[in-house]
Amino acid sequence: MLGQDNPDPIEAINYELEKLEEAAQMADHMAGLLGAVNGQRYADDDTKSIRDKGYTLLKKVVDEIRSYGKFVFRKDAEYVKGYTSKYERDRAAAYRRSQKAKAE
Repeated sequence: MLGQDNPDPIEAINYELEKLEEAAQMADHMAGLLGAVNGQRYADDDTKSIRDKGYTLLKKVVDEIRSYGKFVFRKDAEYVKGYTSKYERDRAAAYRRSQKAKAE
């Protein structure tokens, strides 16, 4: 498009202006193909939808079990460890370290 809008510099280097038209047509054609591919890529897939719903349901149940387990076994460190994720344990440890460093 830039070349078609400014033909004088293109002619100055002896470039064929017909190639610019051909490139514009090819770009339009490729844009249509890209749209078709992207449309197929994001089409609703029943298998993916069921998998996502199953994962969400399982995550909710696991989170609920973890929250009850942390409450029930709050005084027994060995059992509480089984009801918290490594991420949560590491985050809590980092928080305790930062609080200890502030106190000192």
